[in-house]
Amino acid sequence: MHLLTEQRSLLIALLHHEQECDSGGCLLEEELFEDSHYRSANGRLYHGVVAMFANRMARLRILTGLDLLLPEGSLDREPDDFLRLLRDYQRTLPQIN
Repeated sequence: MHLLTEQRSLLIALLHHEQECDSGGCLLEEELFEDSHYRSANGRLYHGVVAMFANRMARLRILTGLDLLLPEGSLDREPDDFLRLLRDYQRTLPQIN
């Protein structure tokens, strides 16, 4: 749930910029509503908070090209150490599958 709320402020900023809402008069609520249903590319149906998160990730992908952005403050280690850990996971992923 924390990631869902963390991504909200980023999405608001991106939508504000995309819609050129300098006056602050844009209605972003419609853009921020995430449906509670999500169907993945392979056809699997998700509901509830997971579906809301998937919808938000899809919207972020459209706006930024990225599914998920993690603030440095949310990491449990230094950013460089976190990147090393991710790279290690990527290297072992083919072995897991």
